[in-house]
Amino acid sequence: MYKVILKFKTYRAEDWVIEKTFNDKNHCDNFIKGVCSKKDYLLDEIIEVERERIHRGNSRWANMRNGKLI
Repeated sequence: MYKVILKFKTYRAEDWVIEKTFNDKNHCDNFIKGVCSKKDYLLDEIIEVERERIHRGNSRWANMRNGKLI
């Protein structure tokens, strides 16, 4: 899972900020492209909140991105 906070600049004087969980980064990228094309917003900022974590051994944790260990 790929959890992010997205901040878009709108054509009004306010920003649109959402927190959303995606299956992977490609899914997030497609969502951003869709918002930018359909609503005519501009992406201002992406804050990565959490990536998928898998348990390895006793108390060791590893981050995953696109199905690969980081």
